[in-house]
Amino acid sequence: LRVHAPQALIEECVNAGTPFMTNGCPDRAGKMACNRPFGSYRPGEEFRDYPFQPTEDDIAVIRSEAAFDEVAG
Repeated sequence: LRVHAPQALIEECVNAGTPFMTNGCPDRAGKMACNRPFGSYRPGEEFRDYPFQPTEDDIAVIRSEAAFDEVAG
């Protein structure tokens, strides 16, 4: 798998965290207004997507698991 995007764009997306959030119902402004916590996994399992804005620690996990430095290019 290769991600064909400028490194700056990849960094911007990862730092924002929103691409890794659970996709729920949008509000009138288009922002996520509801989500489905535990819709992708059971309570107690590691997050595969986030039903909340990922924290800095979550972003570090995303970076580690996605290995963008290996797939960018």
